[in-house]
Amino acid sequence: TEEDLTARMTSAHQSGWQMMVHANGDAAIDLALAAFEKALDGQSASALRHRIEHCSFAHPEQLDQMARFGISPSFLIGHLYYWGEAFVDNIMGLEKSLLLDPVGGARRRGLRATTHSDYTVTDFEPFREIQTQVTRERRVGGQPLNASEAVSADWAIRAKTVDAAWQTHSDSVAGSIEPGKLADLAFLTQDPAGVDPNEIAQTGVRRTM
Repeated sequence: TEEDLTARMTSAHQSGWQMMVHANGDAAIDLALAAFEKALDGQSASALRHRIEHCSFAHPEQLDQMARFGISPSFLIGHLYYWGEAFVDNIMGLEKSLLLDPVGGARRRGLRATTHSDYTVTDFEPFREIQTQVTRERRVGGQPLNASEAVSADWAIRAKTVDAAWQTHSDSVAGSIEPGKLADLAFLTQDPAGVDPNEIAQTGVRRTM
């Protein structure tokens, strides 16, 4: 219930814990946001970096609330590529499916959105996930699903690096290449921000350090 969720979240927030609330559909996101509002009691969530995990079918008004509360989303972007067609044709219908993984809307509101695979729900393919953010294309048919929610390759890469590290309180040691941080590097076969967007998923790793 909302009351039980609010009580748990209030206790966690007051104890200084970061909260990651699993909410996939828009009704679940509404429930999470209502509990967040009461648990935060006028405070911002940005210091503890609370987030909503998956946040799959999010309305613009919900993104507005997240921006107001200081909550960030982590989108299950693999769903769009693998099952976008099924959502449209068999599960949600087109109108609701257009709400899937609104990365662009989150960015426009200044939210530090990240993306993930939820492996083994979808394959662990970070470059495919970057490409999906940029093209919004579905595996079946190859048509984009709500192209207005696409982001640039630079933003898509940021979701996997700088902002992912920030979201997990790891940004002091990871997420970008800077003096004092871990030398955690990947040498790629191509620049994913410099190739045709439809070829980003073909990026390979030559070497890691």
